[in-house]
Amino acid sequence: VEASQKAGLSEKETKKIIVKSAKIIAKTSMDVPPPVIAFEINSLVNKISGITDFYEEEKKKSNDAVLGIYDKCIKRINKSKDPLLASVELSIAGNIIDFGIMNKIDIDKEVLRIINSEEKMLKHADKKYFAYSQFAKHVDKSGVILFLGDNAGEIVFDKMLIETIKKKYPRKRIIYAVKAKPILNDSLKEDALYCGLDSYAEIITSGSVIPGTIAERCSKQFAEYLSQAGMVISKGQGNFESFVSDKPVFYLFMAKCPVVANEIGCAQGTINLYYNGK
Repeated sequence: VEASQKAGLSEKETKKIIVKSAKIIAKTSMDVPPPVIAFEINSLVNKISGITDFYEEEKKKSNDAVLGIYDKCIKRINKSKDPLLASVELSIAGNIIDFGIMNKIDIDKEVLRIINSEEKMLKHADKKYFAYSQFAKHVDKSGVILFLGDNAGEIVFDKMLIETIKKKYPRKRIIYAVKAKPILNDSLKEDALYCGLDSYAEIITSGSVIPGTIAERCSKQFAEYLSQAGMVISKGQGNFESFVSDKPVFYLFMAKCPVVANEIGCAQGTINLYYNGK
């Protein structure tokens, strides 16, 4: 319904999509991760509306809004006792905030809200799901880091984390993977370039067309970088739901629904730096 509204579809067209979506869900195996279903539904909206990127305007606003607070956040990171930890916290905070509601008038207010909510969430975070010590160790020893991007706007917080890593480890090779085609408000290569991530990382398209990452469905280039990576930083719930690897993976996200929270044994709303290793 939200996608239909953003694409400017009528009530009749929206109802048509709902009916077709119900049929898709009814035929879908319970083993299929939610991002795959989201792709199928959004493809219906694309086909009926003729619009391939109906989140384009929202993504631009999100990127601009967070770029507007970039300097403030970087200063906060640089002044902290542990810049890497501070940049990780802000990167996860980026997954908490809904940038779609931001506008030029309330950016300063949002900056304060991001920082305050992030600090509040972290104080109550279950340390079992905030594996920072393991994260820091893997960053230190990994020559190549593969970073799976998530949403527009949020991508700027990822830039802060990558910039912090590169400042401490200038020779680290960081690969930032974005979606191959428009899907929801996920970031694309143009978003990464617009936000300046190419100053600190190599930007690639993963080949994924779903709001998540299934390695087997990605490009050969992605598979090659994954094989070279010493660790993977995975942003967002969609990537947590869909990305599986025998590589050390750190999932940075907030558990936004009871199903995901139950899967990892945390409370809904818990922020996570979840490690797939021991």
